[in-house]
Formats: sequence, structure tokens, C-alpha cells
Amino acid sequence: MSTPIEPPEPRKVRWGAIGAFVVGVVTVIGTLTQTWTLIFPASSATPETAATTAAGGAAPAATAPTTGPGVASAPAATPGALPPSGTYLRSLTPVRGAGLVVALPKALADLPEYAQAIAVRCPSNNTGQTMAEVSWERLRSADTFTARLLAYDEQANPTQIVELTVFPDPKDWLPGGDAQGPSRSVQAEIGAKPAAIKADVTGAYYVRLRIRCNKPGTVAVLVDPVLSP
Repeated sequence: MSTPIEPPEPRKVRWGAIGAFVVGVVTVIGTLTQTWTLIFPASSATPETAATTAAGGAAPAATAPTTGPGVASAPAATPGALPPSGTYLRSLTPVRGAGLVVALPKALADLPEYAQAIAVRCPSNNTGQTMAEVSWERLRSADTFTARLLAYDEQANPTQIVELTVFPDPKDWLPGGDAQGPSRSVQAEIGAKPAAIKADVTGAYYVRLRIRCNKPGTVAVLVDPVLSP
């Protein structure tokens, strides 16, 4: 059975209607797309970035950890502020007892807060060796001595006590003689923070530091010892 051929005129009318319908659908879709963009504008920011921007700042940068392996276990000693005209004792040469000054313990030697420190080993406490004394000439412009005393021992010894005494000595001072002015003392214990000391050395010719310990083997560390006006 053959399919009847549609006359040209009805076919033309039908294709025109289909074309008009397609154009209408496309127009409606375009209008809806523009309206959606106006109401809900696109944003390339992630939720985290958008929240930070709304708060008025940039996204926080990652920071390195401040604790963990490699952090020194030595007692903390914050570097002191050097007075404008002050002089570190480390830059001067002792005139007495220079042989009693020893190298800093390895655990402290590379730490910046101990860059200007001086170490003196505790005496053996045998007969005639109950103290260690080191003297420096006082700078004529210096009237004050300041430092912090740290008692250091690789073997934890909570009963160890280290004492530092500062003496302002006259020019003609002899071992066992009197100081020119009043002395000042401070004590430190193993594991404790450095103990501060400030002594008046006005008019003295020498500044004498005496180290005494109730047990031998410990090192007395003078942190930032300074002579200043």
C-alpha cells in the first residue's frame, strides 16, 4: 500500500509552525539564563577564601612549628639588651684567674642567647680549692656590673647550688684582702632559670667574680656579663 504524498501547501505551513516554536523555546532559555546570572552571580572563590575576604583579610599562611624535635633542652636565657656604652666581659682579658675560665658546655655553645656567656668550672672543694675567682680591670667609664647566673650540669643534680659574688677591688688588692666596696651575691640551682645580679663597682680598679658550689663538677655560666656606666 503506497503512502500518500502530502500536498506542498500543508507541509509548508507545518514546518513554519515548528520553526516558530523552536525560536520561542530558544528565546525563553536565553532569557532565563540572563535572569539567573543577575540573581546569582558566579564566584571563583572557594568557601574558605570567600569567608576570609568577607572578614577583610588575606588567607592565613602556613607557619612552621615552634616545638618538636631539635628544640634545645638547655635552660632558656633571653638575650639581655646591651647598654649603648656597655662592654661585654667576654671581650676583655682577665688579669687574674684566666685559667679558670672554660669553654661553654656543648649544649649551650651554639645557642644565640649564650653568644656572650662566660663559663667557670666549680672548684673541687678540696683543701685550698673551695672557690674559683677571676678578675678583670674595670673600664674607667663603667660603674655597674650586670649578669645572669646559670648553674649547668649534664647530670641532673637538683641539690647543686652555685653562688656568684661580685667584689669591687682596689688597685693594690691582694688575695685575701678586703674589697673596696660592698659585694653582691646571687645563687642559682640546676634546672632553674638564670638568676640576675647587679653590682655597683664605682671607683674599683678590679671587678672580681667569685664562684662557689656546694658540690664539684658543675659549670657556672655567666649570661651576658656587662660592664656599663
